[in-house]
Amino acid sequence: MMGYSQDSFHRFKELHEIGGETALQERSLRKPLLANRTPPEVEALSVRLSLELPACGQVRIANELRKRGHSLSPAGMRGVWL
Repeated sequence: MMGYSQDSFHRFKELHEIGGETALQERSLRKPLLANRTPPEVEALSVRLSLELPACGQVRIANELRKRGHSLSPAGMRGVWL
């Protein structure tokens, strides 16, 4: 009825009874891959450019960054936005 199977419902119910709401919070076992992360200063610059030029897409913003000496692909720009 609520989009969960009976099995999942009973698992969630048991978790809630044992640990309360904190037990229901999503716990990701994946460690973030920081080696692939865009440097924070480039992220800040790209966000600032995006706000200054709201009509520009990811390709244009990536080209503006390239003009300013930073290398970021259009797909990387989209990743920063997400």
